[in-house]
Amino acid sequence: MVPAREEMGGAGLWYRCGATWFYLYQTESAGTAMNTVGGWELTGIEAAMAEMRSRGVVFEDYDFGEMKTVEGLLTVPPGYKAAWFKDSEGNTLELTEVP
Repeated sequence: MVPAREEMGGAGLWYRCGATWFYLYQTESAGTAMNTVGGWELTGIEAAMAEMRSRGVVFEDYDFGEMKTVEGLLTVPPGYKAAWFKDSEGNTLELTEVP
């Protein structure tokens, strides 16, 4: 698959898969990073989470003070939604729905 777009300075690559975008970048801390290392922007995040849960994916719960996940889903007005999960190597990945 060929990247659809490259970030300035080669910081990362964007791939398009149908209507979904995937961002990927190289890091020295793969598997040990405490931050999100990749993500997908999509619509219908709740349905995607349900499908992924049916396949064994466990979504993380976070407490960011005023912002908290509820059953793995962060919702911020006016409709931004995000959820995080870990891959088999311990990397944190994100699903995002933007209004």
